Amino acid sequence: MNELIAFSLGKKPNTAFLKVSADNFGSYDLDELSLGQGLFEQKCVVILDGLFGNAEAKEILLEKLSRLAGSKNVFIVNERTLGKGDLSVLKKHAEKTQDFLPEEKFDKTDFNVFSLADAIGGRDKKRAWTLYLRALSRGFEPEEIHGTIFWQVKNMLLVKDAKNPTAETTGLKPFVLSKAKLSCGSYSKEELRKFSSRLVSLYHDSHRGIGDFAVGLEKLLLETI
Repeated sequence: MNELIAFSLGKKPNTAFLKVSADNFGSYDLDELSLGQGLFEQKCVVILDGLFGNAEAKEILLEKLSRLAGSKNVFIVNERTLGKGDLSVLKKHAEKTQDFLPEEKFDKTDFNVFSLADAIGGRDKKRAWTLYLRALSRGFEPEEIHGTIFWQVKNMLLVKDAKNPTAETTGLKPFVLSKAKLSCGSYSKEELRKFSSRLVSLYHDSHRGIGDFAVGLEKLLLETI
């Protein structure tokens, strides 16, 4: 799913995306989504993620499959587990289906997680979100991604707080310093402080078992960048 999103964004950067999960399903109407259009594109992409985990959402989705298949918009159904016969029902209406075994692993070496830090520095929300999803799909743990994001925010704050930001006053390597100088202009000092504070809170909350780390980090990125 993440790779398909990244491909779609690369092909049409202005594509509108909407993610519907079992948690927020009640806020949306599939009939309306099948008719709606994106702001910049003739089509929009709607990701239906894990709806089968909610019995009511699953029942409604199965009832609407034919309507969704005929929509001008693109619907991506992403499920981690399927009941007996579910896949065959989906295949009747899907243009394409892919099945991945749980033990399938991706190689981290083909993805540079610091590209996410660059997107955050450039305040490119859509690219940062796409790269975040790609990092997860490549096997990076949320805590590892969080560390990279926190490193970037900390570097930008060091530059913002320094009256004369140099390698000596900030403790940053020259190359890292030059990138931080370029990036910090995209945020105010107050925004960076709030960004840093939320990252710290998210880290501690996740270790206390409050909320899902990956979901919380995705939400923070979308709300902050």
